[in-house]
Amino acid sequence: MLNVTGSLPQGSFQPEGGEAVLQRMIGATIVRIGAPDDADLDGGGLVIDYRPAGSTEVWRAVLAFHEAGMWVVHDGALPTSDAVQE
Repeated sequence: MLNVTGSLPQGSFQPEGGEAVLQRMIGATIVRIGAPDDADLDGGGLVIDYRPAGSTEVWRAVLAFHEAGMWVVHDGALPTSDAVQE
């Protein structure tokens, strides 16, 4: 069985680690998930747009990764004009 850890390593955007991102995603509605359209992320990346439980705002988490691990590059509310509607 695959074990899942409830933490992400430190990154420059969130030096304390990605626990706050993970906590906001619990019970959230995933609005969109995909890859960034440019190659600025080391090794590749994953973009998750989500609406935290009980919120009307859409947030975007950007994760970068390579063979040594994965970390949060960005996590924050999207401007209303950028948010995708369900």
